[in-house]
Amino acid sequence: MAQNPNWNELATTTLNLWVSKNFANVFTGHNPLFYLLRKNGNVQTGGLGIKALEPLMYADPSGPALEGVVDPYAEMTPSETVGWTNAEYAWCEKRLSVSIPELILDQQGSETQKINHLNTVKDISVKKFLEGLNFDLWRAEGAVGANGNSRQYLASILCYLNRGGSSTTSAVTTYILGEQTFSGTNGGAAVGTSPITNVGGIERNGANGAFWCTPVSNPGSNVTMSLAAMNAAYNLAVRDTDMPDLIVMNRSGYGDFMAILQGFQRFTKGGLADAGFDSMQFRGADIVMDDHCPAHTVLFINTKYLKLRCASMAPKFELKPDPHRTITNWNARWVGQITSGHLGRVHARHSNLG
Repeated sequence: MAQNPNWNELATTTLNLWVSKNFANVFTGHNPLFYLLRKNGNVQTGGLGIKALEPLMYADPSGPALEGVVDPYAEMTPSETVGWTNAEYAWCEKRLSVSIPELILDQQGSETQKINHLNTVKDISVKKFLEGLNFDLWRAEGAVGANGNSRQYLASILCYLNRGGSSTTSAVTTYILGEQTFSGTNGGAAVGTSPITNVGGIERNGANGAFWCTPVSNPGSNVTMSLAAMNAAYNLAVRDTDMPDLIVMNRSGYGDFMAILQGFQRFTKGGLADAGFDSMQFRGADIVMDDHCPAHTVLFINTKYLKLRCASMAPKFELKPDPHRTITNWNARWVGQITSGHLGRVHARHSNLG
């Protein structure tokens, strides 16, 4: 059978039609964090500059301040001129490749069979692509690029939800919890081996860096999973009406928590369970299991203060023939990053629970 001269164009069109209709659902459907970010409207596409900038959201005298009016004719000083700054993140680039040796393709027979084989290879490539992003999301706190400033890696949630080192302090104790500093209640150094303390271009490990630190409930030794321990860690992330909406733990911790609740009748509402994830609820937050989450670690996340920003949720495939081998390649580029303007007291972490 003669090769259709328009086969490559047909295959490229088939891939891009799938991407335009399904990629966003597959992308956010494989990970509960990405799913909630999309559900809450915190997936932003397009308009990428050289860096991703996030205005900081924290109560600090160096930022925007509330000013009382004593004299309506007095000149007001714009608060934006004082201490105004942003967190800066680098864009991560990932390549999604679909490659098929021409010999294998020729063995498929009809064009319909070739398209079916192409879609099977595409599904495998997409699965590996998504698993790679999930691996990035759970890289160690000290891994290169874990702090959102690498072109090669997506940021690590373990690095984001952490605190500074032995010199982290705060000039404003009113807004800062002891668990965010080195010397306060349950204070201490950042979690992990040689963790990165500069996140989003802001140094946590230093004077007045505690606003950028996530509270860590870390008494120093493993604590048995209990409702009291869960409540204590959850409360660290409560600030006014802001509360965690996602709790992540590994398989063992998830089982321990289920054992606690076995004797109680639980009434839950639709949430991540409706999206196909195995989940429970604790104080309105979805609890999910992720095998990539380290042992004895529980993360209390407020997805309102995280964003998934990318060039497009439908990356376009382009034909890239190999000039030296009989292999046909289609490549799509995904560019994006997880960003935040508030990594402080709206999230929490317990590193010795379960």
